Amino acid sequence: LGERFHLDVDPARNIAEMSAGERQRVELLRALARGARLLILDEPTAVLTPPEVVSLMDVLRQLRAEGCGIVLISHRLDEIRQLADRVTVLRAGSEVGTRAADSVDADEIAQLMLGELPVERGLARSRLGDEAKPAGDPVFSLEGVAAPGATRRSALRGIDLEVRAGEIVGLAGVEGNGQLELEELLAGERPLAAGRVMVAGAPVLPSVRSLRREGVAQLASGRSGLIPGFSVAWNLVGKASYDRGPFFSRFRIRRDAVLRHARQTIDTFGIRPEQPEGDASGLSGGNAQKLVVARELGEAKRALVAFHPTRGLDFGAARFVRERLAAAREAGLGVLLISADLDELELLADRLFVLSSGRLAAVPKGANRETIGRLMLGADPA
Repeated sequence: LGERFHLDVDPARNIAEMSAGERQRVELLRALARGARLLILDEPTAVLTPPEVVSLMDVLRQLRAEGCGIVLISHRLDEIRQLADRVTVLRAGSEVGTRAADSVDADEIAQLMLGELPVERGLARSRLGDEAKPAGDPVFSLEGVAAPGATRRSALRGIDLEVRAGEIVGLAGVEGNGQLELEELLAGERPLAAGRVMVAGAPVLPSVRSLRREGVAQLASGRSGLIPGFSVAWNLVGKASYDRGPFFSRFRIRRDAVLRHARQTIDTFGIRPEQPEGDASGLSGGNAQKLVVARELGEAKRALVAFHPTRGLDFGAARFVRERLAAAREAGLGVLLISADLDELELLADRLFVLSSGRLAAVPKGANRETIGRLMLGADPA
């Protein structure tokens, strides 16, 4: 079955050792093995390389030709238009329009989704235009960083990477190639086997607290930065040091200052509902991520490291987060953006790298999707 549909998996491997992309292929094969005649796919290409996306599109076209019904849920408008016969758009839980795929363009779909025309193209800078400002001094660096991995493929091996003030450095790759290990390393949850982490030319112990003290904030993947059961206001300041103002004085919370800050942030970032004392766990995914972005940008004096910051967000919330990352760059911060969304990386990144089998490879300037895909698979880009 795998050979028939070009879904390559090793049936002898343990699921726990597989990447997210490999697990996805197993799920698809399981559904096909059971004789499914209707497939409901939610963001099926989110963790695939460009060649794997092409292969999956071919598989889905083949299934459609054989009479299988497919519901494709995706925010990638080009993929929807490539595959779908009809496009239905939902906004705020309600259907706002259905169109024949061959009679609608990406702008019209985006307008239905948002109620307005998209403006994301304006976020692109040096990789797609000539408006780039010269980057400043190095603010965050990895020098020869190595760390053990959950699998042999995901162990970090001699990572050398430099992020300068006023630039966004993108890090692409299929999940399971060291992204989680890098996130855990910088959070202080995975030991550093070799190398060092540098901030503004000085070595720093890799941990959330140490990096924040030096002005490097982190956007964790999976919206894991929120504390369930605590208020929006508390979640905005809870990662700050208890011995530091303006929210704490002699290990006591300055409640008025915390609520004032929360109201200002809710207004600035458009967090809904507008309830600073409401439980943060009641926020939608988009509003929860807005809260986390607001908190981390408030602490990022030199650099921001963002792991999959738009994953699972709707079109509008994802655009908001990307606008904030672009604004952080323009304000002089160095941004390291780790994402499985190649469209997002090509839109925002000034320089692009690929993480494959725990090793880093630079993407040549002007590289096409095929070249990037080869790097993601660990092959020679030529």
